Amino acid sequence: MDELKLSGNKYAEILINWGRSYWMETCFDRAQMIKPCPLGATGACCSVCHLGPCRFTQSSEDRVEKGVCGDRLSTVAARNLLRMATMGAGVYITQAREMASTLYRVANEETGLMTIKDTDKLYQLAEQLNIRPERNDVKVTSTAVAEALLSEIGRQHGESWYLMHVPEETLQRWRQWHILPEGIERELSEAVYRCSFGVEHELDRIVHAALRVSLAALWGGSLITAVVTDIVFGQSNFTSEAGFGILKEDEVNIVVAGHNPVLLWSLLHVASMPDIIEFAKSKGAKGVNISNIFCMKHGTPHIGGLTNQEVCLLTGLVDAVVLDTQCIMPSIVDISYNFHTKVISTSPKAHYPGTEKVLFEPEVAVDCAKRILEMAIENFPNRTGMGERVTARFTFQTGYTEDYLEKIGNSVFYKNLAMALREGEIKGIACIVGCDNPRLLATALHTYLAREFINEDILILSTGCASSAFACTGVMESALEEAGPGLKRLFSETGVPPLLHMGSCDENARILMILSRLVSEYAQGDLGSLPAVVLSPEWVTEKEITMAFGFAASGIPVIMGGKSPVKASEDVNEILKETLHERFKGSIVFEEKIERMFDHVLEHIEDSRKILG
Repeated sequence: MDELKLSGNKYAEILINWGRSYWMETCFDRAQMIKPCPLGATGACCSVCHLGPCRFTQSSEDRVEKGVCGDRLSTVAARNLLRMATMGAGVYITQAREMASTLYRVANEETGLMTIKDTDKLYQLAEQLNIRPERNDVKVTSTAVAEALLSEIGRQHGESWYLMHVPEETLQRWRQWHILPEGIERELSEAVYRCSFGVEHELDRIVHAALRVSLAALWGGSLITAVVTDIVFGQSNFTSEAGFGILKEDEVNIVVAGHNPVLLWSLLHVASMPDIIEFAKSKGAKGVNISNIFCMKHGTPHIGGLTNQEVCLLTGLVDAVVLDTQCIMPSIVDISYNFHTKVISTSPKAHYPGTEKVLFEPEVAVDCAKRILEMAIENFPNRTGMGERVTARFTFQTGYTEDYLEKIGNSVFYKNLAMALREGEIKGIACIVGCDNPRLLATALHTYLAREFINEDILILSTGCASSAFACTGVMESALEEAGPGLKRLFSETGVPPLLHMGSCDENARILMILSRLVSEYAQGDLGSLPAVVLSPEWVTEKEITMAFGFAASGIPVIMGGKSPVKASEDVNEILKETLHERFKGSIVFEEKIERMFDHVLEHIEDSRKILG
């Protein structure tokens, strides 16, 4: 890692430096050129209204300095954090609504392509929603489930279905402190209202609003996304490949960047059709090679997370990049101008200037997928030969859902893991999630921590770009070799590796579900009783702030990398670290030094083990 200067992935570094030699700019260059605003970076700036932006210039908490409206620094810093949590919650909840709508369309055969793959999970969910499943009529049951999920998203009062998965002691604390969510979208709209000009000014209440909306997004929205994904596409454990070497010289290379599993699945399905294969051959290609950024679904080869979306184009081998939503850098278009690459946008919610547009809807999935594939195939002969070739690639496994782990030998995974935790063979669980950040030697923090934890017999659960980092740098491939004896024994007993990829960042609820199922095996109590920690070492997006509040309110300590976005307010930091722990057993700590992140995790795990004897 010492010799790397930009990316923690040495193969990405090769491509970045090649691009620089041709004056091609990536996010790594912009991260060096554009310095963070010193006040905004610490939460000491308020831009809510046109009276400002108001700058709070004092270096420490100042009870006298106020904004034009009279707001104090602590209120401003907390509200900025609430706004981030609310924006991130909107992403989780919108994705959930789209997946529930997809289930409805599949149930009513509107897609002409997809069918229900996991009927057992469908019937299980129907019973949880108080729907009597029609086991002889999948269409009726799935339609009723889809409608019920959409109603849950729009619920206005009362307790939601997903609360049945939350340990009772955790629910009691939520009720005691009045953060129990009601309707999912209701919490979102109320959070927007609270963080608008002149509404909520009490510090404690602002933080509680962030907790409520984040719980609704994580336990509600993210869980809906995960469950519907399993029902529609099934649950399977895949072995696939990752890295820039998955791009092929003699095939049409399509990179799908986004979080919509329906789009990716449709392209994979249509690409295997004989007429598409023949069309590719007619243009001089042996076939069509589809890989993805972010999503890591359906056993598709994977090429990276946030920072690799620009970098992969520097190979010169990408014939088309297909975009949907979330975490997309519009600068992909600028990079593509240096090559022959077509950039195709597909979402009615996300428009990127300079792209070719093919509106993707599940009802016309086949037609849309064919059009996209044909555009990419027609572009194959236009390759210029320019670009840096990287051949390295690694294997990785995906598909470790909470249900998949449950089915291993009649829950032997949960039983064996609980026993190993009690006896100290496995010290604890580190849940590593979140983006890779070009300001922090992208992916380096993820991979360093993962290797250290595995060696210390700490099991890793990961999602999103953290999983991308592990797949594309070979950490997943070598995890078992580097693991301590406790993790190796767990693998020998269950076949479960030391590092589990749980899905995309939209499915962070899977981690909560696994930890909740482990509670009853490990110790009667709640999530806060587990020796588990969540880390987002290189976080970038608002979704990660939502994630942090959701896990902290559930009783899991959260460590966020980099500088604190509320550093200017000692009061807010105290609430995040101390008050959340006192009330909910969780906490949110921002830590700049990677060594301290590692120490924080070990300290919490040791403290948890002492409390339980």
